[in-house]
Amino acid sequence: MTYRLALFTPETWKATQADGCTTVGFRRNQAALARVEPSDLLLCYIIGVSRWSGVLKVTRAAYECTGTLYDEPESFPLRLDVSPLVAVNMERAVPIQLPEVWSNLLLTKELPIQNSRWGALFRQTLRQIPREDGDFLLALLRRRKELEDEYELTSRDRSKLTALRRQKKERIEWASYDNERS
Repeated sequence: MTYRLALFTPETWKATQADGCTTVGFRRNQAALARVEPSDLLLCYIIGVSRWSGVLKVTRAAYECTGTLYDEPESFPLRLDVSPLVAVNMERAVPIQLPEVWSNLLLTKELPIQNSRWGALFRQTLRQIPREDGDFLLALLRRRKELEDEYELTSRDRSKLTALRRQKKERIEWASYDNERS
């Protein structure tokens, strides 16, 4: 069993939860997908708001599917079947920059919390994550699932969400344009 980073936008995380956290999709250019095995654990991270939102267990090796996923212009044709060990909505997801999270992750604890370069660690989906970090996040998210409080979205979070929505709208417009030309 290997822990792996799985990146989601707020929209793809919401769609994954609406589907019961049973399938996740990837673009064709995910070479790392070949290394993912059943029983690997995906540590779900929501980009834009920098939050840990779940841990999903891979139940089937990667396969190709032609159906759409996530209501996106891209179909995310490469899929993994998964089952949730824990999954929380975006408002209850754990911000990575909480001191108790930041200082306990091998990935971040040596970096100053205000250093903007740490984001590069979270640009490659399916990269392997140290077991200690995975165990810590799994336990943390299981505790979070029992709590009813939420982490308020900051003005920075809301600004990033607006930018992500604008980018998605532009991708949809380009996809529509490309389809009209075909």
